[in-house]
Amino acid sequence: MATCFTIFKGFVATGILYVPKDFYNGGYIFTPVTLIISLFVTLYCAKLLLQVNDRIGGGSFPEMGFKAYGKVGKKFVEIVLVASQFGFCTAYVYFVASQIGGPGGVIPCISGDSDCMGGIEINKWVWMPICMAIYVPLVMVRKIEVFAITHAFGDAMIIITLFVIFGYAGASLSNKGP
Repeated sequence: MATCFTIFKGFVATGILYVPKDFYNGGYIFTPVTLIISLFVTLYCAKLLLQVNDRIGGGSFPEMGFKAYGKVGKKFVEIVLVASQFGFCTAYVYFVASQIGGPGGVIPCISGDSDCMGGIEINKWVWMPICMAIYVPLVMVRKIEVFAITHAFGDAMIIITLFVIFGYAGASLSNKGP
């Protein structure tokens, strides 16, 4: 079950963080179409990975790369995994920093006027070392099952956030139109 929570967070959480801005930038027609296409491409790729896993006898991604292409395949898969995880972590750190100290963030909103733009702004890059001080010890934990409860809580927050986003979007559409 812990693996399911982790997969859900890995595939869904990053996208959910940016959905409101995506709708703002892409519009109410392009964004949902793109999200649905992305969903099907992701499902297809996951299906292909499962088929490869069944065909070559299972194992981790680097092991599958080794069985398919030898040492070069294993190293390539490891490099790609590190790069993708680095990208996810960078996106999360940037998002957290933007939401805490940037324009319209939590600190400007609680320290300034009602439109959240006149308060104290803290450069978002100040938050990177703070995030790293929290994240680095967490990545030292070898068994992901330790975080099952926090993953479940995070997943619940993601689902609640989705309902809030769609509720506000629906209210805005009904009051102001598209």
